[in-house]
Amino acid sequence: LPRLIALPSRPSDSSSENQFLICWYNLLLNGSVEEKALTYHNYSGGWYVSIPETWAEGLTVSRTTAFDSTQVYSFALLEGDETKTLFTIAALTGEDRQQAMEESGWEKLTEKGDVQYACRLGNQGVTIEELRSMFHFIRIDWNTGETEK
Repeated sequence: LPRLIALPSRPSDSSSENQFLICWYNLLLNGSVEEKALTYHNYSGGWYVSIPETWAEGLTVSRTTAFDSTQVYSFALLEGDETKTLFTIAALTGEDRQQAMEESGWEKLTEKGDVQYACRLGNQGVTIEELRSMFHFIRIDWNTGETEK
């Protein structure tokens, strides 16, 4: 089952307001709750990121633009008055997306169809391999087990 967890907003950054994690949990027979996973979903972009439990307290997500109006999502930890960037994700389209990404110092995260997902890592120790294992596409066509005749 899902439960929304409000994320703190960054001081003087309205784009970080009204952001949420989803806490996925099982409801056990004795009525207790067993937490299973934390995720941040970008439904309009068709992707989500698995979030380590250790980030849940201070994680903040803000939206900005880059690459001529491409929306980017910046994930950071709030520690007192400091904001420590973990990583930033952008979805690039167009013929020159590879060149734009390389010229701006972004790394290729993954791709799907004609969209290339790029990332910029912060200095908090998150590696490209870790981020790739945390990044997932949202499935919209669930397999029901039925077959067409």
